[in-house]
Amino acid sequence: MDIMKNDPAVFANMSFLSPEIKDYIFKFGPCQPLQNDFPNKIFPFEINKEKIKRSFNDKHYYRILPDKSKCHRDWLSYSLSKNKIFCIHCMLFGTNLHSNLEKSWTKEGFNKWKNCSFAIQRHELTSDHVTSSLKFKLRQKNLPILPSIESNRKTQIAMNRNVLLELIDIVIYMGRHNLAFRGHCEDWSSNSRGNFKDLVILMSKNSGPLAEHINRIQQNGKHETSFVSWQRQNQLIEAIAEDISFQVRSFIKAVKMFSISIDTTFDESRKEQISFIIRYADEVTGEIHERLLAVKESPVTSGKNLYDIFLELRKMNPINGRG
Repeated sequence: MDIMKNDPAVFANMSFLSPEIKDYIFKFGPCQPLQNDFPNKIFPFEINKEKIKRSFNDKHYYRILPDKSKCHRDWLSYSLSKNKIFCIHCMLFGTNLHSNLEKSWTKEGFNKWKNCSFAIQRHELTSDHVTSSLKFKLRQKNLPILPSIESNRKTQIAMNRNVLLELIDIVIYMGRHNLAFRGHCEDWSSNSRGNFKDLVILMSKNSGPLAEHINRIQQNGKHETSFVSWQRQNQLIEAIAEDISFQVRSFIKAVKMFSISIDTTFDESRKEQISFIIRYADEVTGEIHERLLAVKESPVTSGKNLYDIFLELRKMNPINGRG
């Protein structure tokens, strides 16, 4: 007879039951073959010292109540490979599994068929088993809700990705046109929200995910995760800058030679800004390319100081080739 997929001995040998394994056990339930499922219409038997044959009986799958009605023991699982019985409730949610009594039901299995009825009744009355069964029933009751929760989670992830893609387009557009991001007052009701938020509102008119995200932010305020706050704007700028820097480094690594041009200028706040421009030629087409590698601030622009800044920049951006 083929070993069933939910043989409890397979799970008992595992040192750790992952959430996926637990879901698998919930899906297939206990392994409860009947006598008629066996070729000889009987469970495998064992012969004791008195040469008496004893085996498991499928009547143990049910508990007889005082009113003669039957109660299904959904915790009792028979192992075809070991010819032993296990408790899957304690196996999944047991808290006192180090005791010898619980090990016989969760790790080693029980096969003393002479006292089987008494042992089963004693086990299902223990506090550990009652607690494990309550946890099992609660999980079983909530199990139909889990697919709905997972579906909502995946939908939210997809919407967040769409929002981020549109925000990335806005950041790239503003960078290409040298537009300032922030406004004097960035409240949603303000007329001087800044270029970034104004573009977000403009694009939301033709974007469902972005419009929904803005509505949630306006309704929930700080309780809603925002992708348009000043912190998120900085994170988007840094992420895009890192991606551009990575592409520039990849281009440079593909060529044999390059040159560095270092220039300085004052910004509006009268601070010295140093730009590092890399110049290289495409080895296939011969086309000349210039790429901005970084902009650094320095109050001192001596030759040695510029060289030290360049060495620090090379450590942050490993560049191969001959410069």
